[in-house]
Amino acid sequence: MNDLLALSPEALLIRWVNWHLKNSKSDRRVTNLGKDVADGEVYTRVLHSIDPSCISLSNLSNDPNERAREVLKSAEKLGIIPFISSSDITTGNLKLNTVFTAEIFNHRHGLPPLDEAETQEF
Repeated sequence: MNDLLALSPEALLIRWVNWHLKNSKSDRRVTNLGKDVADGEVYTRVLHSIDPSCISLSNLSNDPNERAREVLKSAEKLGIIPFISSSDITTGNLKLNTVFTAEIFNHRHGLPPLDEAETQEF
Protein backbone atom coordinates (compact mmCIF):
# COMPACT_ATOMS: atom_id res chain seq x y z
CA MET A 1 0.00 0.00 0.00
CA ASN A 2 2.84 2.39 0.81
CA ASP A 3 4.29 1.76 -2.65
CA LEU A 4 1.00 2.84 -4.22
CA LEU A 5 0.78 5.94 -2.07
CA ALA A 6 4.28 6.95 -3.16
CA LEU A 7 3.28 7.02 -6.83
CA SER A 8 2.52 10.25 -8.67
CA PRO A 9 -1.13 10.70 -9.64
CA GLU A 10 -0.26 9.98 -13.29
CA ALA A 11 1.61 6.79 -12.39
CA LEU A 12 -1.30 5.65 -10.23
CA LEU A 13 -3.72 6.23 -13.12
CA ILE A 14 -1.47 4.28 -15.48
CA ARG A 15 -1.38 1.36 -13.03
CA TRP A 16 -5.18 1.54 -12.75
CA VAL A 17 -5.60 1.55 -16.54
CA ASN A 18 -3.18 -1.38 -16.88
CA TRP A 19 -5.08 -3.28 -14.17
CA HIS A 20 -8.29 -2.90 -16.18
CA LEU A 21 -6.50 -3.92 -19.38
CA LYS A 22 -5.22 -7.06 -17.68
CA ASN A 23 -8.68 -7.65 -16.18
CA SER A 24 -10.15 -7.48 -19.70
CA LYS A 25 -7.59 -10.07 -20.85
CA SER A 26 -5.89 -7.60 -23.16
CA ASP A 27 -2.18 -7.83 -23.88
CA ARG A 28 -1.99 -4.04 -24.24
CA ARG A 29 -0.35 -1.93 -21.56
CA VAL A 30 0.13 1.82 -21.41
CA THR A 31 3.12 3.82 -20.29
CA ASN A 32 1.52 7.23 -20.87
CA LEU A 33 -1.97 8.67 -21.15
CA GLY A 34 -1.34 10.47 -24.42
CA LYS A 35 -0.34 8.52 -27.51
CA ASP A 36 -0.97 5.15 -25.83
CA VAL A 37 -4.71 5.88 -25.59
CA ALA A 38 -5.08 7.73 -28.90
CA ASP A 39 -6.69 4.86 -30.82
CA GLY A 40 -9.51 4.57 -28.25
CA GLU A 41 -8.98 0.85 -27.67
CA VAL A 42 -7.63 1.35 -24.16
CA TYR A 43 -10.60 3.50 -23.14
CA THR A 44 -12.99 0.98 -24.72
CA ARG A 45 -11.46 -1.86 -22.72
CA VAL A 46 -11.32 0.13 -19.45
CA LEU A 47 -14.95 1.24 -19.74
CA HIS A 48 -16.03 -2.29 -20.68
CA SER A 49 -14.13 -3.65 -17.67
CA ILE A 50 -15.91 -1.16 -15.41
CA ASP A 51 -19.38 -1.78 -16.88
CA PRO A 52 -19.78 -4.17 -19.82
CA SER A 53 -23.24 -2.79 -20.57
CA CYS A 54 -21.93 0.70 -21.34
CA ILE A 55 -19.73 -0.26 -24.31
CA SER A 56 -19.19 -3.31 -26.44
CA LEU A 57 -15.81 -4.71 -27.31
CA SER A 58 -17.14 -5.06 -30.85
CA ASN A 59 -16.36 -1.33 -31.11
CA LEU A 60 -12.70 -2.33 -31.31
CA SER A 61 -13.17 -2.96 -35.03
CA ASN A 62 -14.21 0.65 -35.67
CA ASP A 63 -11.83 3.29 -36.91
CA PRO A 64 -10.12 5.32 -34.14
CA ASN A 65 -12.31 8.41 -34.67
CA GLU A 66 -15.53 6.41 -34.39
CA ARG A 67 -14.13 4.50 -31.42
CA ALA A 68 -13.29 7.77 -29.64
CA ARG A 69 -16.84 9.04 -30.23
CA GLU A 70 -18.21 5.78 -28.77
CA VAL A 71 -15.93 6.16 -25.75
CA LEU A 72 -17.37 9.61 -25.04
CA LYS A 73 -20.97 8.33 -25.43
CA SER A 74 -20.17 5.44 -23.09
CA ALA A 75 -18.65 7.77 -20.51
CA GLU A 76 -21.92 9.70 -20.55
CA LYS A 77 -23.82 6.45 -19.90
CA LEU A 78 -21.74 6.12 -16.72
CA GLY A 79 -22.70 9.65 -15.68
CA ILE A 80 -19.41 11.24 -16.72
CA ILE A 81 -19.80 14.46 -18.66
CA PRO A 82 -16.95 14.46 -21.16
CA PHE A 83 -15.18 17.77 -21.44
CA ILE A 84 -12.89 16.54 -24.21
CA SER A 85 -13.60 15.84 -27.85
CA SER A 86 -12.97 12.72 -29.84
CA SER A 87 -10.13 14.55 -31.60
CA ASP A 88 -8.50 15.23 -28.20
CA ILE A 89 -8.40 11.47 -27.73
CA THR A 90 -7.18 10.60 -31.22
CA THR A 91 -4.46 13.25 -31.27
CA GLY A 92 -3.14 11.88 -27.97
CA ASN A 93 -3.49 15.14 -26.03
CA LEU A 94 -1.63 14.10 -22.87
CA LYS A 95 -3.06 16.66 -20.47
CA LEU A 96 -6.70 16.31 -21.53
CA ASN A 97 -6.52 12.50 -21.67
CA THR A 98 -4.94 12.41 -18.21
CA VAL A 99 -7.72 14.55 -16.78
CA PHE A 100 -10.39 12.50 -18.61
CA THR A 101 -8.85 9.27 -17.26
CA ALA A 102 -8.84 10.76 -13.75
CA GLU A 103 -12.50 11.72 -14.18
CA ILE A 104 -13.38 8.12 -15.06
CA PHE A 105 -11.35 6.85 -12.10
CA ASN A 106 -12.94 9.32 -9.67
CA HIS A 107 -16.43 8.68 -10.91
CA ARG A 108 -16.37 4.91 -11.33
CA HIS A 109 -13.07 3.15 -10.61
CA GLY A 110 -14.39 -0.38 -11.02
CA LEU A 111 -12.01 -1.84 -8.44
CA PRO A 112 -13.10 -4.60 -6.10
CA PRO A 113 -13.89 -3.51 -2.54
CA LEU A 114 -11.07 -3.61 -0.02
CA ASP A 115 -11.00 -6.65 2.20
CA GLU A 116 -10.83 -6.28 5.99
CA ALA A 117 -7.02 -6.48 6.14
CA GLU A 118 -6.68 -3.77 3.46
CA THR A 119 -9.17 -1.57 5.31
CA GLN A 120 -7.11 -1.88 8.51
CA GLU A 121 -4.08 -0.39 6.71
CA PHE A 122 -5.83 2.96 6.44
